[in-house]
Amino acid sequence: MLNDVFLGRQPILDSDNKIFGYEILFRSNEENVCTESDNIRATSHILTILFNNIDFKSLTGNKLGFINVDNNLLESDILSLIPPQKFIIEVLETVVPSKKVIERIWYLKEKGYKFALDDYFCDPNNFKIYEDYFPLFDIIKFDIADVNHHEKEMFKKIDYFQKLDSLLLAEKVENEEDFEKYKSMGFDLFQGYFFSKPVVSKQKMLNPDRFTIISILNLIDNNAEISEIVELIKQEPKLTINLLKLMNSAYFSFRQEISSVKHAVALLGMKNLKRWLILMLYSGLEEDISSNPILMLAKNRADLMSLLAKKIKIDEEIAYLTGLLSLIDVIFEVPIDEIFKSMRISKEIKDAIMYRYNIYGKLLNFIIAQEAGDNSMLYKYLNEFNMNVSEFNQIIINSYAKSIRF
Repeated sequence: MLNDVFLGRQPILDSDNKIFGYEILFRSNEENVCTESDNIRATSHILTILFNNIDFKSLTGNKLGFINVDNNLLESDILSLIPPQKFIIEVLETVVPSKKVIERIWYLKEKGYKFALDDYFCDPNNFKIYEDYFPLFDIIKFDIADVNHHEKEMFKKIDYFQKLDSLLLAEKVENEEDFEKYKSMGFDLFQGYFFSKPVVSKQKMLNPDRFTIISILNLIDNNAEISEIVELIKQEPKLTINLLKLMNSAYFSFRQEISSVKHAVALLGMKNLKRWLILMLYSGLEEDISSNPILMLAKNRADLMSLLAKKIKIDEEIAYLTGLLSLIDVIFEVPIDEIFKSMRISKEIKDAIMYRYNIYGKLLNFIIAQEAGDNSMLYKYLNEFNMNVSEFNQIIINSYAKSIRF
């Protein structure tokens, strides 16, 4: 079974483009879908993987996880394994809203579980069937590909849905236009990779915080003296505060608190300082970096590429930086070749990101296929890298655990 199921997750964002949670995804065959008969088998298996390998915090950090259930799984005792404070149970659209199902959901809600209804679309023929079913759900998910076919009906019913004590979630949001459209209609949550697609803005000015960070990165690549690097860090107060917070956090276990920038830089080392500074490029020095979807996606790409590089015995640091910098154009909103003109980045990394040349470019394509759930491409790269699905799933799990750290 472990060789039949790909594990993944997709971020769910709020209206401020912050991460609300992650849907835990699984794909059981090369056609990139899980058949209905596979749902209980695949979901049960994924829960087993998770319980045997990692704690739930490693999978979703401090965010909620969404797990799909069908009719059989809804009735099974497996749900008792899921901590209700960490996960939302997502009831598939194939579950018929019978009296038995409604009673079961109410029973579980009394135990503290929260529920989402998956893939509802506003077909006037099925609204009456679902009318008594809607109040059960804390979140109602709308597949906007289907909703677009029933848009007039959606506009008619939007007031009804907004009066429910439920959050409305637009699913398969793949561009900024759809995000703004459904946000203006009153939707609360949004699922899809629209946030990771670059939008070129000719008027985009470089944030002063990020200009300082690029200057420090260039000093590191030029092997500058530590005193010169420290002085530049100290010129940016928010950067200094974040660095000291990082070094005094529970992630590090120093006996003494770090009280100076020079001490922090010396202990962190240039390699880790460089990694952290690139993360700060994504965050814009904001406080809650775990809610930043682009940063978390870039960090997970970096960790996953580094672990895969170790597996296939190539340079882990080049792989890490390739993953970490692969979304940098999304942040700056300018073409990536222009960004690289201002940063001293190795030709291997540039070629991998810009053209998908070399082994690191192949790894990046591998990771992007995993994010998109493109199983045919996943199998292609698994064969090329002489890896099986079981090994790949374990690497994915390990990367999720790493991605919640600084």
